[in-house]
Amino acid sequence: MIPSLTKMKEFLFSLFAHEEKKRVMSNFFFLSLLQGANYILPLLTFPYLTRVLGPGLLGSLAIASSLVAYFNPLTDFGFGFTATREIAISRNDKQKTAEIFSAVMLLKIILTTISLCILLGIVFAVPSYKKEIWLFLFTFGLTVGQVLFPAWFFQGMEQMQYVTFLNIFAKVIFTLAIFVFVRSQQDYLFVPFFQGMGFIVSGLISLWIVYKVFGIRWTKPSASLVKNLLKDSWYIFVSSLVTSIYTISSPLFLSFYATKEQVGYFYGANKIIEITKTLFGPISGALYPYLSHKAHHKKENFPHIIRKILLLMGILTFFGSLFLFVFSPLIVSIILGQEYNSAIPILRIMSFIPFFVALSTVLGIQTLLPLKKNKAFTLIMSLGSIFFICCSFLILPQKQSEGMGWVMLLTEISVFLCLLFYILCILKFPLFKKSSNKEF
Repeated sequence: MIPSLTKMKEFLFSLFAHEEKKRVMSNFFFLSLLQGANYILPLLTFPYLTRVLGPGLLGSLAIASSLVAYFNPLTDFGFGFTATREIAISRNDKQKTAEIFSAVMLLKIILTTISLCILLGIVFAVPSYKKEIWLFLFTFGLTVGQVLFPAWFFQGMEQMQYVTFLNIFAKVIFTLAIFVFVRSQQDYLFVPFFQGMGFIVSGLISLWIVYKVFGIRWTKPSASLVKNLLKDSWYIFVSSLVTSIYTISSPLFLSFYATKEQVGYFYGANKIIEITKTLFGPISGALYPYLSHKAHHKKENFPHIIRKILLLMGILTFFGSLFLFVFSPLIVSIILGQEYNSAIPILRIMSFIPFFVALSTVLGIQTLLPLKKNKAFTLIMSLGSIFFICCSFLILPQKQSEGMGWVMLLTEISVFLCLLFYILCILKFPLFKKSSNKEF
């Protein structure tokens, strides 16, 4: 039953009433702006690019992005969660914070070098990829930029305001460059080049802020800290890697069965879904360090907080998904253009993905990870990837682009149900009632 407006108002005020919770709201606001710079600004260029490039070249960009995106979980290695958690716990100890920062950045640089070598090996091994080597290298710039930008540090410190506006400024400049330099299909390489440069410049600005504002200096990390970070992050890295099989592999998988044009139709619909999911991403990013702190220091209040967040996220994303379903033709027409009418049924099929992703995020990232149930989280994500692969082999040969929409939706539903079963039946987490024990 949907709460009345009065109860909803009381609920929101109770969720963010105290000083530390106001800080969560502040970080949510700045994370929203930052996510807007990362995703909404590229969306402003997307309607322009779909019309200039057409479905075929859009499909080529999607395939390159899908392949390069595999290196994001490798270069992150789970530090987006574990390092955030460690910074949140140790943020009052400047020496410890500097040591954690130095260790994570060193590991990320090493992993980025390994990733680039792997990418070059794949590109030179596949003749069709070798012809487009600059497309893949420019696309890899997005990965380099994400490595340089220590979002995990600012989230752990709960101080996002220092980087938000400078990042937006840098990304606006490079977003405008796409409108200036991309005039025809022959200019398609400028797209990944300028997008990558936007992320790289933002990352460099962020590192300068870490040095100048927070006073973090390079500190030689101890071998034990590096070892513990790798060990603690391993299961999250594996879960991120296996999750990427069904979250970023869809254009690549679809390209085995469909034309680049069909990949372009699917990519257009999926881009709209990704942007919709991103609108709720700042809530997750702002709450994660807060929940990590609560799960560690005030465990008895943790289930109550999770119930509130699950209700809020469920209501917001349900109506967002319903909006996508009802207005799919209008959304496709405005964002993608008339040439992409074939994307309308795909978008309708996928419209409720943001709803199930939001619920899974609360149950997985906001509940299991703060409780350090990394192994269980990894197992469930692995099962989701296995389900995705099996469904792809069964559905794609016949249904192709629309079939991939069904595969994505069914996979997200299966992940949500697995998380719910584990939390209620195995962990015995008091999700819908007051806690009477501390088994979880």
